[in-house]
Amino acid sequence: MSSDKPTLLVIGSNAVMESALCQHLQSTLSLAYAANADQVIDVTTDDEGIDLLLFDVDSLGESAHETCLWLKTDNETKHLPVIVIMSDTQQASKWLNIGAVDVINPDSPVEVVERRLNTLLELQHKTHLLSDIASLDPLTALASKQRLDEYLDIEWRRSLREFYPLSLISIDIDLFTGFNDQNGLGSGDDALRRIARALEGSSNRAADMVSRYQSDQFVVLLPTIELENALVVAERMVAAVEALAIPNQASTIADILTVSAGVATIEPSRDKRYEDLMDEAQEMLYRSQQEGGNQAQGVSL
Repeated sequence: MSSDKPTLLVIGSNAVMESALCQHLQSTLSLAYAANADQVIDVTTDDEGIDLLLFDVDSLGESAHETCLWLKTDNETKHLPVIVIMSDTQQASKWLNIGAVDVINPDSPVEVVERRLNTLLELQHKTHLLSDIASLDPLTALASKQRLDEYLDIEWRRSLREFYPLSLISIDIDLFTGFNDQNGLGSGDDALRRIARALEGSSNRAADMVSRYQSDQFVVLLPTIELENALVVAERMVAAVEALAIPNQASTIADILTVSAGVATIEPSRDKRYEDLMDEAQEMLYRSQQEGGNQAQGVSL
């Protein structure tokens, strides 16, 4: 959604969207609409700005329980607060037990419902702030391992639906232990920060994610990119680090810090796993290191 307003995804019949409640909420919220689970997939895939789900049990009938349960277990929607709207609120515990955060009677005054939604939005905002902190590596400010793993899972499932390739680059600093031993951990941390900026600066697309995966290893995810172009990105990153010319007397490769990179590209399918992509990129990284370092090697699965 392009609006700066929080976005509420209403799941149910057209009558819900035309209700007095939704008409009132339009002044403070952006409203999106989905009639069933399939449409929820389309909306949440195309628009990552959904903040809350308003789930109309009465209009969904017998499919309501199964759909709500799916919403709270699917990776793309399980983090979103679900507010159930239903006439028979005596059944509220049933919905709260499968993950709904609130149950609202459709006859409640719209001002009361609006206040409850605003309270949930404030909590959601605070949760996002904490999540953003956890998703960043504190030393380099790149995406953390946790964030990369989450993004890989999302893009894997998206690529299964839309039939596009995924490429991944695994990058390791050559002989970095010797650099730390000779120069101290403070210099090592400074080098990691400079290398992180160089890698991030070599990634030109908003869809690409550069992460510090662990210690002196970085992982880059490139959605929709074929191997040939992924290798171009990897080689650009190797060259960018070399251009920093950070002295490294402990290296047997060069007198400066260098990196090696392994690239793997895969066409996701039901009989493959995204771990295969990670494993092959790691194998290519080892090959780059064994062949002298300061280079990139790649493979298409």
